[in-house]
Amino acid sequence: MGNIATLRDQWRNHCQQTDSSSLPQVDCTLIVDWLLGADAAQKEALPPEQWLLFEKGIAYRYRVLTKYLAMQPSQRFGRLLRRLSHVVTLRQQIQTWISLSRDRRRTVYDVLEEVIQEMLQRDRYLQQELGWLRSCKPPRSLREAFLCTVLEEYCLRPIQNQPLISYRFVNLMRRYQRSGMTNVPASQSVKLLSTELEIKNSEQTLNLLDNEAIARHQTKEELWQQDFLRQAVMDDFFAYLQENIKDPLAVPWLKLYLQGKTQEAIAQALDIPIKKSYRLRDKVKYHAIHNFAIKTKPALVAAWLQTSLAEHQLGLTSQQWETLQTQLTPEQQQLLSDLQTTAPSQKSLTKLDDESPSLLQQWSKIYLAAQKLRG
Repeated sequence: MGNIATLRDQWRNHCQQTDSSSLPQVDCTLIVDWLLGADAAQKEALPPEQWLLFEKGIAYRYRVLTKYLAMQPSQRFGRLLRRLSHVVTLRQQIQTWISLSRDRRRTVYDVLEEVIQEMLQRDRYLQQELGWLRSCKPPRSLREAFLCTVLEEYCLRPIQNQPLISYRFVNLMRRYQRSGMTNVPASQSVKLLSTELEIKNSEQTLNLLDNEAIARHQTKEELWQQDFLRQAVMDDFFAYLQENIKDPLAVPWLKLYLQGKTQEAIAQALDIPIKKSYRLRDKVKYHAIHNFAIKTKPALVAAWLQTSLAEHQLGLTSQQWETLQTQLTPEQQQLLSDLQTTAPSQKSLTKLDDESPSLLQQWSKIYLAAQKLRG
């Protein structure tokens, strides 16, 4: 089974589980096909780093989609407008333009609707997305949710520390011929604006570029991505334990351990001797480090812990990296250099295990040495 087929099955199962708990009945197969995109087959051969980004993009889009699916169809576009209007940078830009225009009765929502309509008519990416949406032939309820999801995800993409829709708003204003700031009659004065606005009843100012607000938004998304990766690691590790450890208490033990329970509390909850709880701990820990993280799901674990070899130097600081180099044998140093250029993945390490088990053992020693340095 290829990567895309596996990913499709995973998301179909995830959709069905989510659907049964919080969403109305929907066609999960259709949702997953739409999430994967028109060029899904071309993603099959992506390198590990780009594949992880592709998976993150799907996860983010699905997260946005579920919020729209949980709402009544008549409420979805209003939510999109509220979501975009909450971007401080954009709201201040629009309010400033309205205050200087001839029609001050317009609202931020009015202008946002106009910008979105302009984007739908002119933007090539959105034209492609609309074409793919039509190809999927979703029912009306799904079609509206798909469209709002695409618009929110695309409009909020950061471009040079600004959401993309801010640039589209500026472009639209430039196309106006006789309104707003683009055309000032000779009999009127030009009002010079700073990039900062004074806040009423306060000595503070608000920067129209508001990089801090954008940084908060990006930090929030990064935290969500980390939560998603953590959940993905947990789900895969639970499945691994069920398949590879015969003891049926391994998964219940781990779930209690992740809740912060002590060994005594776990033993009492599972009705087992305390020594059995400690043996389960050692067994789960061994499989987590020596098998799951190194052989089974190395790319996923590295993405979650930010310990990839190519991007994060195994999570080591520069000084720790130099220390690691001094601890390695010449064979291990050569292996590390080779893997840096190929980025260890589940496939590459499985192939390494098949072709030369001794090399995989050397890689395991390198990984464990780096883990010890990280503390």
